[in-house]
Amino acid sequence: MVRITVIGIKKLLKEKTSIHLSHTDFSGLDLSGMDFSGSTLIKSNFSKTKLENTRFTKAFLPQSNFSEANITGANLEEAKLENSNFFHANLTNASLSRADLKSANFRGATLQKASMTFASLTDCNLNNCNLNSASLFGANLKNADLTKAQLQGASFQKANMEGVKGYRA
Repeated sequence: MVRITVIGIKKLLKEKTSIHLSHTDFSGLDLSGMDFSGSTLIKSNFSKTKLENTRFTKAFLPQSNFSEANITGANLEEAKLENSNFFHANLTNASLSRADLKSANFRGATLQKASMTFASLTDCNLNNCNLNSASLFGANLKNADLTKAQLQGASFQKANMEGVKGYRA
């Protein structure tokens, strides 16, 4: 895995509208407010990274690690995040609308007031997750695990709940 610095990222983003990297280590950096829209960052490590209000719109980030990252208020709309790890990440007020999150791990994550409208959450692990006041309108949660999830005020209107574990309407 290649380690990168904040200065290196800023230089890359200044030169191009999107970047294409794989197996890159961003762990522990403060990347708040940066715009990675349309970027390809396959199998990247964002663990314990500060990503407040960062934009990942239409980014390609499969199998990336966001464990314990602060992703508050970030925009991940239409991002491809299949098999990514969000273990204990904070995604409060994040927008994940129409994101592809198939088989992602959100165990213990905070998704309070997050927007996941029309997101693909098939086979996701949302065990022990805080989804209070989250919007999952039209989301596909087929075979997702919501065991011990906090769901107060969460909206599941028109969501596909087929085979969901741990959810009672």
